[in-house]
Amino acid sequence: MRYFFDTEFVPGPGMPTPISLGIVNEVGAELYLEFRFRLDPALQHDFVRTHVLPHLEHDVAEVAARQPLSWRRWYPGLERHEAAAKLREFVGDDPNPEFWAYFADYDWVIFTSLFGGMLEMPEGWPYLCLDLRQWYQRLRCDESLKPPKPVTAHHALADAHWNLLFHANLAAADPTADYTRPPKKESS
Repeated sequence: MRYFFDTEFVPGPGMPTPISLGIVNEVGAELYLEFRFRLDPALQHDFVRTHVLPHLEHDVAEVAARQPLSWRRWYPGLERHEAAAKLREFVGDDPNPEFWAYFADYDWVIFTSLFGGMLEMPEGWPYLCLDLRQWYQRLRCDESLKPPKPVTAHHALADAHWNLLFHANLAAADPTADYTRPPKKESS
């Protein structure tokens, strides 16, 4: 089964801080997660403050106002291990999950970090994420293959649904691509 996901995060000099993750599978089941994160670095980042925080379940200004003024104010979301458990449950016993994202590098780092790193992910899960942007670039297509951006762009779940639609457009434009079919099992 294919899974299309997106993350929102606070970029930083080290590991990006996850804010939210949305994931949808190819039959439409979906999961949306918001993380516990420090509010003040998120509020100080112009793009995150303007485009990401307004989509969160809790009003960030209200949450911040209830906590003492310091850089240690927290958004009330899931801890990483709780999010990992929900992702395991969502994917379930799928023997061959295939993960897709758009400009997937940071998304995949955040995704795998929820499990403690790539090597700690559930057995049978791939060590790579397939990148829609790379496929699009390889095809040298025009912008018409991209679906319209959702009204709630930078809401992780809305963007995950956009990824699903974009994958369908790319698969229609490139029906013989090897990665549009499940990989063959390796023989021993």
